[in-house]
Amino acid sequence: LPICFPVTIEVSPCELSATASQEVINPGESVTLTAEGCLNGFIAWDVKGSESGVLTVSPVTTTTYTASCWYNNSNGVSSCSISKTIVVNPCQLALIASADVIDQGDTTVLTASGCINGRIVWDKVEGNEYQITVAPTISTTYKVSCYYGNAEGCSSSKTIMVNPCQLHITA
Repeated sequence: LPICFPVTIEVSPCELSATASQEVINPGESVTLTAEGCLNGFIAWDVKGSESGVLTVSPVTTTTYTASCWYNNSNGVSSCSISKTIVVNPCQLALIASADVIDQGDTTVLTASGCINGRIVWDKVEGNEYQITVAPTISTTYKVSCYYGNAEGCSSSKTIMVNPCQLHITA
């Protein structure tokens, strides 16, 4: 006569999946991440303050986010997790000048481009315009940065050379 023993098979309540509203973004854009499939448990993302299955983020660089499903079973608390990577297109800030070399007293126009969804910040000039006019008296390097929130996404520099004043004396 065969002997039978009771066997308990525990089915994991974790069928976690994650989706993103967009998987490739430009810096400064927002993405909504959604995790689902955590039966009788709760989902937490690896971002401080996240305590639900939905998370909105605005990464400046390519970032991987992980959602975990926490649940109770006969062995105590268990979890499973899934990750989602959001690819951020690199910030491509360019800085050009109407003239790279000027005479003392002349001006040149600096133009920044490529700061999509960001905010322009100049290091030596007040303002956040994409185009500025400068009149350096000596050779000067100007730096412009593209900020997303409080984070600098990228920067670009341009040196404007200034010809020294040339005095011409005629008799």
